[in-house]
Amino acid sequence: MSHVIRKLLYRYLRQGRRGSHIAYSFGAYLYWLISARRLYVGTRIVEIPWVLKQLHNHAKSGERILQVGDVLLYKALQRHHIELVDMDAEEKSRPGLKVHKTDIRSVRFPQGYFDIAISISTLEHIGIHEPKFPSGDKLAVDIISEALKPGGLFLLTVPFGKPVVLDKFRVYDKARLDYILGDKFSIDEEAFFIWNKFKWQRASSEEAGIAGFLKNNPSINLGVALVKAMKVN
Repeated sequence: MSHVIRKLLYRYLRQGRRGSHIAYSFGAYLYWLISARRLYVGTRIVEIPWVLKQLHNHAKSGERILQVGDVLLYKALQRHHIELVDMDAEEKSRPGLKVHKTDIRSVRFPQGYFDIAISISTLEHIGIHEPKFPSGDKLAVDIISEALKPGGLFLLTVPFGKPVVLDKFRVYDKARLDYILGDKFSIDEEAFFIWNKFKWQRASSEEAGIAGFLKNNPSINLGVALVKAMKVN
């Protein structure tokens, strides 16, 4: 039963309900609550509405957007020209959407081609346990920077807390964020959230910096960073 409900909610999220922040939040809450089978709601409930709000405030119709990671946003971005990069992308290319089913490190776009880049909980998976690419996330950000116009907007979200590299993802701290953004981006705005028993709540970087993991489940981090960065001219 829960499998059927999860599929229906996932479809609901992918449709986007015209990009409604409330619809995304409600759908994300239910989807992740059922998926986790415990009183924990995944980070999408804060990540997706935050990204949509930033796009509502800053994106202009017809702009080119690079989306790294297939995270439920296509319907919300239909006023724009989207290129999606994800090795496991479920979306198919169609008018207004071009899908690259590959690793972002394997793609090269024309310099300064995009107005905006988005990466929702994706960078932390890139280059994990690859001896040749210990800083795969840094390389990915460099490629994104090259593809953005000067002054272009980069919206990214990553797990945040005590820095550690696990089997499938890494957890960031301020030092690692500063490292991957380097001198190519300046941080214009950042927000931090931590999971507090039954809800995500706004936190300082210091509070989020000591976030740990869900009890008895070391694969679920309890802190997240949301960053709006601008490409340095």
